[in-house]
This record gives sequence, C-alpha cells and structure tokens, in this order.
Amino acid sequence: MPTSPMASRITTMDALLDRYSVFLLDMFGVLLNEAGPLPGAVDLLAFFEANRREYLIVSNGCRHLPEVYAQEYRKKGLSIPPERILSSSMMIREWVQNRGLEGAPTWVIGAESCKEVARQSGLTVLDPSTKGLQVVILADQSGVHTLADLEDVLTGLCAAIDRDEVPYLLLPNPDIIYPAGAGAFMFTAGALAGMLERALAVRYPGSQWTFEGLGKPDPGIFLKAKAMIPAATEDYIMLGDQLVTDIKGAIDVGMDSALLVTGVVDLKGAASWPYHPTYLLPTLERQA
Repeated sequence: MPTSPMASRITTMDALLDRYSVFLLDMFGVLLNEAGPLPGAVDLLAFFEANRREYLIVSNGCRHLPEVYAQEYRKKGLSIPPERILSSSMMIREWVQNRGLEGAPTWVIGAESCKEVARQSGLTVLDPSTKGLQVVILADQSGVHTLADLEDVLTGLCAAIDRDEVPYLLLPNPDIIYPAGAGAFMFTAGALAGMLERALAVRYPGSQWTFEGLGKPDPGIFLKAKAMIPAATEDYIMLGDQLVTDIKGAIDVGMDSALLVTGVVDLKGAASWPYHPTYLLPTLERQA
C-alpha cells in the first residue's frame, strides 16, 4: 500500500479496467458535480453495463434510498440501476438493528426525504422538542439553510442533554465539502457536525459529544460493498476524490484506490497528505 506521494502512480482508466474486476465509485466529484456528469462518466457506466463488469456507486449521500437515487441520477444524465447503488442511507437500518433501537424516538435534521429514510430504517421521527429522544441524525446539510437554523439545532441538542437524555448522535455523511463544479465547493453535513461538536464541548467541558459516522471512511460501508459483490480483496478498487473518506476507507480495509485528481484534493500539497492512494487518475475517460 502506498505510503508516500511518489508511490501513487499516475494511471489510466483503461489500465484499471485491465487490472481490476470490481469497481467502487464515489458519486460527487467522480461521476457527477452540480453542473452535471463529469468527463467520461456516462461512457464508463455504459461500458460497465454493456460488458457486465461489476461495479457499485458507494456514496455518503443520505437523502434517499437507492430507488429514488437512481431516478435522481437519471435526471442528471447518469443511468444507474438501483441495485448498483450503495449509499450511507442504506446503513442506517443495520445500525438501528445492531443497537436494538427499533422504533426509537428520533430527531432527523435534513430534508423530508431524509426523514422518510429514517422511518424506513425502523425509527420513529418526532419533533426535536419531544422528551425522551434516543437518536439525533444529522442526515444532510439541506436541513440547515442559515446560521440561525444551525443555532436552532444547537439549542435543541443542548435542551435534550439538559433533560438528562443521552441521545446517539449519528452522521451518515462525514464529508466536509464536495465539488460543485467550475472550481466551486460546498459544505456538507460533516462540516456542520464539526461546528456542533466544538460548541457542545464548550457548553459541556470534558464531555464526549461526538457524531458517529456511518459512511466512508467507516469500514462498515466497504464491508457491505464486498458482501454485495463478493470477490478477493485484491480484485477491488475504490475510485474517489477525497483522501479522508474514499482513500482512507479503502486503505483501512486493505483495498486499492485511485484518486481522481479533478475532485476535492489539491495535488500541490501531496508531500503532506496523511493518506496516499495506490494511483492518481487524471480522468475517467477511456482511450481504447
């Protein structure tokens, strides 16, 4: 596994297709940004389907379950069957079952679709002022439009803690930013969680109020991918655009990875990267 920038070889999509049999791909920054599909994405997905190549979209998105995501991606120009989508929203049900929290009173911070995901995962979605909250899910940044909205979330969390409730704090999408296109970047739920954690540390000194991440880099979502498409570990490769989620997650489960250099990460800082991919991938476009 590469340990330095020099060990991350520049490669091509054709070379990866020759070497690996199972492809795990991030969505935003790899296949898509706010402007639409990225170069090579449409053709690569068509190649996978036409040649019956194994692949999964492994995304930290938590707004929908796969059937709805497939519809949303189709509107943006990407044809992806629901069975090829593994999102962090799918991990919530297992998390609920593993902790025996079926039916637990839950506050979901996010769009109405995020609340529906929580309901389908076995949780009872209630108003944040409800006494006895057991779970707080910071599902998506779409639930926080202004600083005042985030302050309302902080106030609600403090109120629950002051009632001596000890809710689980769940963060399905640990990403901090994502590429919007044309050099623009946007914050995600992970950035909001960081602000809330620091604020709670000030309000409750010495406490450990932190959000538990479900998506990449948590090993659970990678192990779920391997269960959906069983193969030898050396046959998988993760294609991502973020070091601390896509690349770190792959490294932690012993999987090779390729960093798409047109995504989030600035290559000029490679010497100080904490994690190094197996390959650097300039584009998804195939030459063959």
